[in-house]
Amino acid sequence: MEFKELTYQTAIRGDFGDYKREQFQRWKEYLDNRVSNYPIEDFHSEINKIVDIVKKDSYIVVKDFFDKSDLMDLKNEFDYLCKNGLKQNVLPGSIAGKEDDIRDKSMWYSVAQPFKEMDNVFKIAFRDDLISIAAHYFKCLPACTGLNIRKSFVNDLEDEHTQLYHQDDNSPDFFKMFIYLNDIDMDSGPFSIVKGSHRNKFDGCYSKYRWGTEEINSIYGEDGIGYATANFGDLVIATPNAFHRGLKPLKNDRMMLTLDWGIHPVYFKQWGTKMKKLDYDSLEDWKKPVADYLVRE
Repeated sequence: MEFKELTYQTAIRGDFGDYKREQFQRWKEYLDNRVSNYPIEDFHSEINKIVDIVKKDSYIVVKDFFDKSDLMDLKNEFDYLCKNGLKQNVLPGSIAGKEDDIRDKSMWYSVAQPFKEMDNVFKIAFRDDLISIAAHYFKCLPACTGLNIRKSFVNDLEDEHTQLYHQDDNSPDFFKMFIYLNDIDMDSGPFSIVKGSHRNKFDGCYSKYRWGTEEINSIYGEDGIGYATANFGDLVIATPNAFHRGLKPLKNDRMMLTLDWGIHPVYFKQWGTKMKKLDYDSLEDWKKPVADYLVRE
C-alpha cells in the first residue's frame, strides 16, 4: 500500500482535496489566534518527550500518572450512577436503564453532560498537569473541547459504532486523554490505534467512516496496531485523527473518562458541551480560556 503524508503543508498544497485544505486553513487561523493571545513560555523536556511520542506514534501510555486516591471519588460516583440508572445519555448502541438491566442489550452506559451532572469530573479535567501536556502539544494554552464517560459492557453483541475503526474529524489536529477507572488488559477492551496513521494516509481513507479490522490490518499490517493496555492511575494520550477503535470487553467491563483537547470548537461550531457556571467562576483567570468552547450554565 502506498501512503501519503498528511501535514499542514501537504493539506494546504491540496494533496488531500479542498475539504482538508479548508479545514487546515481554519485550524491554522485558530491556532495563530491562541498562540498570540495565550502564549506558553515555559517548556519542559519530559513533557515534550511525551508529546513527541504522541505526534510520532499516535499514542502513549504514561504509567502511574495519577495518584489513585485522586480518581476514587470519580470512580465511585460514576459507578453509583451506572448501578442506579441516573443521568444517562442514551447514545446509539445503548438503551435506557440500570446497568444490570441493560448490560446484555447495550454496548455501554454513559452520562449525558459529565461536567454539569457529575461532581468530580471538573476537578480532574482542569488539573494543572493535564493542561500543561495539552499546552506543550499546541504551544499555547489549549481548550477542553469535549468529553465523555462510559462503562462498556461484556456481552454477546456484535462490534458496532466506536468498536469499529474510524478517524475522528472534529479537527484536523487534536488529541484525547483516556483515563481508565479500572485496570484494562486485552480482555477488558483497551483503546486500539493504528500507529502513525494520523499522518500516513492512503487513497480512499476518507471514503467511509467505519472500517473493519481485516480491512485495516490488510492496509497497515497487524504489527502496526497499538493496544493501550493500562492500569487504574495510568494516563493514555492519543490523536484520534489516526484510525482507532475501542476493543470490545471480553471478560471485564471498561470504565473510562475521555477528555478532548484542541484549539477551536468541535467541527468549528458551538458543540453544546456544558459545564457549571459556578465551576467556571472558580477557575483562576489564567485557566478560564481552557473553557472557551464550553457552554456555561
